[in-house]
Amino acid sequence: MAKAKTPKPESTKTEAPTRTLDKIDVGRGNAKIKALREKFSRALDDPDMRAAMARYLQNLLRDETKS
Repeated sequence: MAKAKTPKPESTKTEAPTRTLDKIDVGRGNAKIKALREKFSRALDDPDMRAAMARYLQNLLRDETKS
């Protein structure tokens, strides 16, 4: 006689609780923005970096118009 298969238990994983805006740590974001601003301003002081950023932005604009 064949043994009856037992149904597999359903996954007990639950969805992650929804995060609210109150729980988001804005301090990390502010620090990251400050660091990016400093890095960007230092990059603008370098003529080679300015030229590279201009080329990059031009390429982005060209690609956007093609789409």
